[in-house]
Amino acid sequence: MTRRISAAAVPLAAAVLLAAAGLLDPPGSALRKTALEYAELSGSDPAAASALMTDSLSDLARPEVFAAGGVRRAVGGPVLGGRDERGFQVLVPEQGGGSRTIWLRRENDLWRVSGDTFLDRVMGSAPALCRSYALSIAPAVMSGTPADSFFCPVTGLPYGMDATGRLLVCPAGHLGEGLEIGGGACADRRAVAASEVAAYVAGGHPMPTSFEEMWEEGGGQYGQPGGYRCPDDGYSFYVISDSMVFCPFHRAGTPVLP
Repeated sequence: MTRRISAAAVPLAAAVLLAAAGLLDPPGSALRKTALEYAELSGSDPAAASALMTDSLSDLARPEVFAAGGVRRAVGGPVLGGRDERGFQVLVPEQGGGSRTIWLRRENDLWRVSGDTFLDRVMGSAPALCRSYALSIAPAVMSGTPADSFFCPVTGLPYGMDATGRLLVCPAGHLGEGLEIGGGACADRRAVAASEVAAYVAGGHPMPTSFEEMWEEGGGQYGQPGGYRCPDDGYSFYVISDSMVFCPFHRAGTPVLP
């Protein structure tokens, strides 16, 4: 008796034989391999890691974002997770405990990274990262260094100044309308603080050495508790020195006039 083999069964049987011989790379293996390669490269070669992303993700996250966020080293073998709208999930164990979820989907016949919990965390805090860096470079920009010689740590795009020359602008919008570095708002607040010091001295008190001293010795009538902060950098408190109210951030002072 002659048995007929259907045409559909031939390629199926061939695929089974090839897989058994190890000539086909199962999707799960390819997913784990790509996810691990991406995780390792993100800590050592961000540009190469970016090349493994989908086009849409690479447009959103520049290679510089990995340096900004502090990538933890991948350890152990990746584990396949589920699948959702972002693609297939692969969990990559990290040094120090925990894991990083990486999503992959098929693009141009290759598995590409379409999502990453590390990027979710960093990009979610992008405004804070950008502002922190912008504050650190503000003194240099105020001293004459071109703003476009510095770059947003998240997108890698160059900073700029607005038309007034007072606002440092991030092209990605992380700084809103811009970070005031021209000192206009700071100068106004220093003037208020200096007038309070002048009123304190006019009330018969000696020139105070600090705003805390002025508040306490003046019975809470002059200044405000805790002193004054620069409106452009909340970590910088004004100080009283040489009959001036000085801002350490802008490195500018306002004289205390009688």
